[in-house]
Amino acid sequence: MIAAIGALELVVLIALLVVVSLLARRAGRWTLVFLAGLLALLALTNPGEEDHRTAVFNQIQARLDPLARVAASALPTRELLPLQYHNYVLASVCTVDGKRVSIGFLKNVLVGEFDQPRR
Repeated sequence: MIAAIGALELVVLIALLVVVSLLARRAGRWTLVFLAGLLALLALTNPGEEDHRTAVFNQIQARLDPLARVAASALPTRELLPLQYHNYVLASVCTVDGKRVSIGFLKNVLVGEFDQPRR
């Protein structure tokens, strides 16, 4: 399982485990109820594959010139996108050739080049 997740997911998982363990030490019953509710909220609002496809398609279409945008809207390009959807229950990720192009949580999908080094 750990080999199947990327560095970002591993860091988020470790940070979540550290926070939960620190809170569980000092936590009362209401803190644990709050954490359970937060985890349930994240799981229930995790965007699906179609939400990722729509967000990536809209981002691509926004970068096109007007003539290409008209041509792209006439084709079923949303289904032709080579996206691989990965559901991590609390969040989801779409990749193309192993590189993350979108991250989704709380019914929001962030589209970008997440695996590219920042300058």
